[in-house]
Amino acid sequence: MKKYLVILICLFTICSCTEEESPYYEGGHYIYFRNSYTSDSIEMSFFFYPGQDKVPVWLKLESGGDIFTKDVPVKFSVDKDLSTAAEEDYDLPTDAVFHAGHQKDSTQLFLNYTPKLDDKRFKLVVNLDASDAYTPGPKLYRKAVIIFTAIPSRPEWWDSDIEKVYLGKYSDLKYETLMSVTKVSDWSNLESPEKRALALQFKYYLQKCAEDPEIGPVLDEDGRPMTVTVIG
Repeated sequence: MKKYLVILICLFTICSCTEEESPYYEGGHYIYFRNSYTSDSIEMSFFFYPGQDKVPVWLKLESGGDIFTKDVPVKFSVDKDLSTAAEEDYDLPTDAVFHAGHQKDSTQLFLNYTPKLDDKRFKLVVNLDASDAYTPGPKLYRKAVIIFTAIPSRPEWWDSDIEKVYLGKYSDLKYETLMSVTKVSDWSNLESPEKRALALQFKYYLQKCAEDPEIGPVLDEDGRPMTVTVIG
């Protein structure tokens, strides 16, 4: 009997925690960030945007409870205790709205480049504030964490599929060379034919360099000739 009692208590505890942190409600109007700030952060590097002093970052939102029947202004603030970014590093959205009839929506804030980003990373923690029109969702979904820098780092789109099919193993030097050759820094929204065309352009550049006795192979960070995996 004790064993069953313990199991029931455990199940009740799990269910209670799930309900407390669940981002879904019945009735009322709720808005929250789609991702938990403790497990999901947004990472951005100005290295991917050469020459740009201002880059947008999307804040993805979701609603719970009753669907909005009219556009509702959404309010944000910065948690200065948790942030390391200064006020000149960002521009919060001032006219953000959650659109009527939508369950999911998004808005932009802007990050500003300064030379200090060249060798440091900074954190911006954005609060989703309450208003008369809605209540913020669970605590874990009331903040968004943005880590930004200008230091080279592997972009999210350079995943295992990109490695296997197009570009091979990632390195900061290979990515910098790829951008220099193709003039394209972000593959996030490219279709397969576009990816293939860019990868082949890069491949032919590497081959041309390797065949030129005055230039020689383009070397990667490990000292070996730079290679890609695209076939063609």
